[in-house]
Amino acid sequence: MSEAVSTRRVRLPPAERRERIIAAARDLYRERDYASVSMEELAQAAGVTRGLLNHYFGSKRDLFLAVLAITVRLPVGGLPDLDGRPRRERAARVIGWILDGAIAYGQEWVTTSGAEGLHDGSDVQAIVDAADDRAAQLVIDAVGADDTPPTRARVRALAPLIKALCREWLQRGTIGRDDILEIAVPALLAAVGDAADRSG
Repeated sequence: MSEAVSTRRVRLPPAERRERIIAAARDLYRERDYASVSMEELAQAAGVTRGLLNHYFGSKRDLFLAVLAITVRLPVGGLPDLDGRPRRERAARVIGWILDGAIAYGQEWVTTSGAEGLHDGSDVQAIVDAADDRAAQLVIDAVGADDTPPTRARVRALAPLIKALCREWLQRGTIGRDDILEIAVPALLAAVGDAADRSG
């Protein structure tokens, strides 16, 4: 005599259900870009109906924005020890920390941080801009530079370069970590007005 297996779904609290949907979407976006992932796949990966997916997020783009808001941020781990180090060494350690984060987040960060093909929308751009501004402030503080509007603007402008370099490194394999450091460290020093600093 065989026993019937219960296939009843467990009803999750809304906040937990939302987090599970985001986690499933993050898994898909780790491997593929926005355009290649369908709503049906997102619903299936999350273990929900498409209707429930729409209930929580409204649209595929809204779900992507929720994923984007999490993944475009710099790594959550603490900065390396920078006390008493020359600015050039601080800059190298900060860029190295960003690269470590790119490895930790992996394909997910590379794909979503670029959000290629989606920057025509102000909603996507606002999320990316806020993350880039937060990152700029953190980097300026870490290298010990003055946080002025022009300095913040120059450091923010480095974000697309760093993301493009990470895509070349992690997606295409055309450059290595040392190549990124060779390009990004002098660019950061120039951005904070310290290109002539060769100490350390």
